[in-house]
Amino acid sequence: MRILTKYFSPVPHQLIRDGHLSRLQPSAVSLYLFLICVGDKNGVSYYSETAISQRVNLDSVSQARQELINADLVDYDKPLYQVLSLPGKSVAVSSPLPAAISSAETVQLKNDFNDHLKQYLKSIDGGC
Repeated sequence: MRILTKYFSPVPHQLIRDGHLSRLQPSAVSLYLFLICVGDKNGVSYYSETAISQRVNLDSVSQARQELINADLVDYDKPLYQVLSLPGKSVAVSSPLPAAISSAETVQLKNDFNDHLKQYLKSIDGGC
């Protein structure tokens, strides 16, 4: 069993903290997590729409991709995807987070997110 550092997260916490996930449809979030998993050290991957559809349950890869491009989270130059460094805080947050939450709530949110991510990764053929 691996021992994780205190602040380890398989995806940047900034996705939640800055409101990036709250403005995306679930299909875009699924595609984004998939691209994080399959990207090389520069965030580059080259899966086709067909290959992605075989591994991730999406109604429309192109629609999810366009949403990620519009959110400035990925770049796409067929056939290459690149996961980009995260932009600053999102201005369009559907439901703002409370100004202050307790340490216990923060830990619970991180655990819940990591649990959901683990379930998602198990659903992808081969995982990360």
